[in-house]
Amino acid sequence: MGCLAAWLLEVEAKQLGGLAIICVMGLFTSLILHELAGFGGRQELYSADFREDGRIVTRDPHPDFIAELPEL
Repeated sequence: MGCLAAWLLEVEAKQLGGLAIICVMGLFTSLILHELAGFGGRQELYSADFREDGRIVTRDPHPDFIAELPEL
């Protein structure tokens, strides 16, 4: 961390401006890719219990999650 602080103290303002532009462009690119990949919608995490007989049990799953499951 000390090396980074020393570098920031020695660089010129023009270099810091270029670095800031690259960081902002990277942020916007990641946000755009996040939306394009479909991750911008609602995401749910479910906990599951794996039983010894091979069954998987979840507690209170969302109806959309149930609708996406294949029929047996």
